[in-house]
Amino acid sequence: MAIGGTIRANELLVSRYFRQLLSLEARDNDKVLHWKVVGYNGIEKTESSAQSFTIKQPGKLELQCPEQPVNKNYAFSWSKGEYSAFYLQLGYNKEFARGTYTQITAKTSPTGIRNYYSRLLQYKKKASDGRLYARMYTKDKNGRETYSNACEFTLA
Repeated sequence: MAIGGTIRANELLVSRYFRQLLSLEARDNDKVLHWKVVGYNGIEKTESSAQSFTIKQPGKLELQCPEQPVNKNYAFSWSKGEYSAFYLQLGYNKEFARGTYTQITAKTSPTGIRNYYSRLLQYKKKASDGRLYARMYTKDKNGRETYSNACEFTLA
């Protein structure tokens, strides 16, 4: 997909088309975008060679895995990176399939699980091996979703 338009000399297109660039980036596994300049004077067309660039990715989101087993007073901690809103996901399916986890708005790191412990006990019964899983979910200021590493844990 190309982003085109008439621009003035020295106009910075990146700020003008940033959302579209993020959309293109999301479609590319390598997260590499390409650009070139095309000029037309009404008679002939000329173009530069293609160049590539990447958009700075936000820092890695890292969940600190608990020592085993976890009791109701446990609190999960994570590295904040360049994010503003965080959600702790706790469940019994390591793939976090829909309906197998609960999502908690995590306002601070660490975030305690006391209010969710009874639900975790129910999840433990649903898990074939009694193991539960946790991960963090967030979006950066540009709307790009990110998940942390997943941690496996058991309840006391």
